[in-house]
Amino acid sequence: MNLQSYRIDLELFSNVASEIGVDWTQLAGKLDVTIDTDIIIQENAYCYDRAMAFLKKWYRKDPRLATVNRLMDALVKIDRKDVASLIELNQNSRINLLRELPETSNVYYIEREFYIDLIVDYLKKMNENEEDGQILVHGMAGCGKTVIVSQSVRRAVKQYHCFSSAGVYWVKIGDIGEEELIVKLRSLYIKLTRNLSINQLPSTIEEIVACFDAYLEDNVDKAKCLFVFDDVFKEDYFRVLTFARKSVITSRSNYFVNPYTSYYVRISESLSDEESLQILGKYYPENVLSDNRQQILQTIRNCAGLPLAISLIGGLNFKHENEWEHATQIIMRKDTFYTLPTYNYNLYKTFELGIDALDENERLLYQTLAVFKRVHIPKQSIMAIWHMNRHDTIALLKKLNARSLLVYDERR
Repeated sequence: MNLQSYRIDLELFSNVASEIGVDWTQLAGKLDVTIDTDIIIQENAYCYDRAMAFLKKWYRKDPRLATVNRLMDALVKIDRKDVASLIELNQNSRINLLRELPETSNVYYIEREFYIDLIVDYLKKMNENEEDGQILVHGMAGCGKTVIVSQSVRRAVKQYHCFSSAGVYWVKIGDIGEEELIVKLRSLYIKLTRNLSINQLPSTIEEIVACFDAYLEDNVDKAKCLFVFDDVFKEDYFRVLTFARKSVITSRSNYFVNPYTSYYVRISESLSDEESLQILGKYYPENVLSDNRQQILQTIRNCAGLPLAISLIGGLNFKHENEWEHATQIIMRKDTFYTLPTYNYNLYKTFELGIDALDENERLLYQTLAVFKRVHIPKQSIMAIWHMNRHDTIALLKKLNARSLLVYDERR
C-alpha cells in the first residue's frame, strides 16, 4: 500500500501508542535500535507514554526517514497487523467528522426517536447559534445512553451538517482513577492539536485543562468541535471536562456543573413493550415472537424493560415456551449479592443465561477474557490468548457481540 501522501503527526503516534501495549519495545527494535529504550522505561511509567516517547525520538532523529510506510512495515514484521490496519483506516478517515463515534448498526439496535429528536435539537442549537453548552444525558446502567447519544450525534452531523468545521471527538471515560484520566485526556489533546513540536506533555489535571483552555482560545475553528465524554462516574470529573466549549456527557449520576448554557436529558430505564419487541425482532423470526407473545411479554415486564436485559435475552436464541418461563424465573431471583441501583431484577443472572447458552468451548474462551480490565483489547491479544487464527477469532467476537456479552468494534 502506498501511504507516502499521508503525513506523520502526533495523532497518528497516539493511535499507535494506544494499541501497541508492551510490543512497543519490539517496534523500537525494528525502527531504530540506537534509541535507548532503557532510559525511556526509567522516565515513563505507562506503556502508552513509553511508546509515545520512542516514536517522537524516532521522528525527531530524522524526519525524512520517519515515514508512515516504514512504521507500517515495522508493525507487520512484529505481527501487529491489527495496528497497521488501524493506521490505514484512521489515515483514510481523516475527513470523517465522526472519528471514533461508536457504530450502532440497525442490525442490533432500535432508534428511540423521542430522545434522539430531543438531543439532535439541542445539538442543532449549539451548532447554529454558536452557543457553548453541555448536554448531560443521565440514566442508570444498561438503559441505552451510549447508543442514543451515538445515534443522535451521527444524525446531527450527517443529516443537519452540524460541527462540519471541526467534527466530533468521542472519549470513553468510565470508572477510572485520576492517573487513567490524565492518560485519556493527553491522548485527546494530541488528537486535537496534531502537534509534533510538543516537547513535554502535561502531567497533571490542572496542566491539561490549562492546555485545552489555551489551545481552544487560540483556535476558534477547533473550539467549534463537539466533545462527547461517555460514562462519566465521578463528580470531580464534570468540573475538569468544562474545558470543552461544546460537549455531551453521559453518566449514571446527575451531577450538573457547567458555567455554560446546559441541557438535561434523562433516559428512562424501561423500554415500552413495543420497543422491547422491536429489539427482540432483531434476533427472532416473527413466528417465534407471535407464537410465544404472552410469555415473552411477561419476561419483558419481569426484567422491567431494561434495554441491556432485553438485548441479552435476544441473544439466547430461545425456541420453546418453557425456555422463556425458565428465563423469567432466573431474572426474578433475588439470591445475588450484586444489584444495580433502582433496578430490582437479577441482571447478573441474565448475563449468566447468555454465557450458559454458549457451547462449552466458547464459554471457556469467553471466560478467559476476564483477565482484561474493561478496555479496548486488541484482536491480536485475543488471538494469542485463544490460540486461534484471525478469521475464527473475529467470527466468535461477532457472535459474542450479537449476544450483548461484549462490544466488538470492527475498526480495532
